[in-house]
Amino acid sequence: MAQFKEFIDTSKNKESALDAFEKSKAIKVNLMDLDKVHPNGLNPFEMSNIEELADNIKQFGLMQNVDAFTSDPDSDEVLLLSGHRRLQALQLLVERGDQYTYNGMDITGKIPVAKQKYIVDGSMRMLAMIAANNHRDMTNDEKNRIIEKTEETLQSLEKRKKWKQESGRRAHTIASLTGIAEHYVKTYFAGKNKAAALIDANEAENDQDKAAKDQRSEEIHEQIKQYKKIMSCLKKTQEQLNGIDQAFLNDLEKDEAKEMNELLIQISKLTATARGNLLGKY
Repeated sequence: MAQFKEFIDTSKNKESALDAFEKSKAIKVNLMDLDKVHPNGLNPFEMSNIEELADNIKQFGLMQNVDAFTSDPDSDEVLLLSGHRRLQALQLLVERGDQYTYNGMDITGKIPVAKQKYIVDGSMRMLAMIAANNHRDMTNDEKNRIIEKTEETLQSLEKRKKWKQESGRRAHTIASLTGIAEHYVKTYFAGKNKAAALIDANEAENDQDKAAKDQRSEEIHEQIKQYKKIMSCLKKTQEQLNGIDQAFLNDLEKDEAKEMNELLIQISKLTATARGNLLGKY
């Protein structure tokens, strides 16, 4: 695992991810007690069909060792890197009282483990776990989830300047780490980008609707202000007209009387027009 940084850095390492990982784990496999091997809480893979796998191992034997981390080469306990389903299947066989073999040898109660040096950086540990499982079959939903987890982890490394993505090679890097076909990774991101574009378009449409509603609300507000202003003016005019007495009118000069009469005629016409427009409202 000391070569793992070079393993993910495709700009430096021209080998495939699988080849590099296989070289990094070319170490001795040890038989360990099942209770000394612990599942990793960060395991991003599905844990399904355990009983089916247990039955297969009982019939044909365990075909492959598991990989595990250890911070101490002499430690008698390890944390799984790959093989979570196999561990559970072997535990189930022991619970059922069944025996199982590895390379033709009865190892019931034990599990073959290839110990890897512990990786301090959490993001690097996650990539190591993903790469260690790149041989497994996955449903499309699981593939999509692992692609997202790998992309998220690579971005975390890049932000911390512990890794740099080679331009135009994102799908290739993820495919190498996950074992998922590169064309599937490209199709997944294309669909994701299309979905994001549709969301942006819907948000833009919603923004336009909101702008139209805001404009209508502003227009209504202005209408209310205008209504209140006109009503106030009409009430004041009414009060003024009610306050005029005959003596005041008799004392007006001819020009003043003419000017007032013309204004009252205009007010009368405007009032008649407004009243006509209001007749259909009530």
